[in-house]
Amino acid sequence: MKKVSYLILPLFLAACASNPNKAEKLDTEIKKQEDMGGGTVIGLNEKDEMIMQKKVRLADYIRQLQYDVYGLEDTIYGSDETGKGLWGVLEECQLKENSSEIGGEGTYVKMPDKARLTDREDQFQKIGLDEKKNLVAVSTDYLKDRIRRFENYKATYKQRKDWYETQIKICNANVDRKTYKTKQAALDLSKYPQMVNTTSEMDQYICRYVKQGASMNALIKKALDRQWIMKEDYDQDQPLNSATVTDSTSAERHNVLRIGGWALAYDTGAKLSEIQSDSIKPVLKSWMNDSADIVPNSKNCLRKGSNVWNN
Repeated sequence: MKKVSYLILPLFLAACASNPNKAEKLDTEIKKQEDMGGGTVIGLNEKDEMIMQKKVRLADYIRQLQYDVYGLEDTIYGSDETGKGLWGVLEECQLKENSSEIGGEGTYVKMPDKARLTDREDQFQKIGLDEKKNLVAVSTDYLKDRIRRFENYKATYKQRKDWYETQIKICNANVDRKTYKTKQAALDLSKYPQMVNTTSEMDQYICRYVKQGASMNALIKKALDRQWIMKEDYDQDQPLNSATVTDSTSAERHNVLRIGGWALAYDTGAKLSEIQSDSIKPVLKSWMNDSADIVPNSKNCLRKGSNVWNN
């Protein structure tokens, strides 16, 4: 035990001799100095080494550091002066992204806590009478501790600010995408103009026709012959199957041909002239019908029901 005591005692004395909060005398004299502004100079130290030195009044540094920290905190979490902050912007965006109007669940999305790091800085340690018998509240802090603490606050808040700004961009992009898909679905599945007269004969034929790899050329030639579609209804410079359609599960298909209630997705687009000359031969990949219940023998071709892609 005596040996252990002898080892501990010098360490204890050394720790007591070194006080990190005592003002250290600094040699800041620079020879041949040139002022660069903002308290920064270049010149030579006592060893004639070329150095750059920045020296500011400690009160000015702490004041600016605190200003930066509180400013970042209000930017992130908001205040009466700055408004809702990035936290509030992200909350509003996530509510919109999850709204039932654009296909969301319509429930509240849990936001991160408003973790304000400076809350404890406003707490006073002592309340009582000062030297002049005035009632006062006093808080005392070691300068080094306060500087390091606020420097850590500033670094943390910079990271949080970047994170919130990135999440807001992602959320806005998701809202735009969902809004666009909702509008496209309404356009393609509900408001798409009827181009032909839907007949039971046509539905029966297409129900037998639909399968992976079915020829678009064969269907178009049959549809023209039976006048299910008319050449005059199509722009000669545009593919017959130029639509993009989203089903009720949000699955999207391209190169879609619409005939009556049918949506037929092919591997490539083709103009009417290319179909008639057989220079391009698209093949069927997916299909659906917006009223499967009235299609004869629909259980053979529309097993998933209305407005859902089959393939």
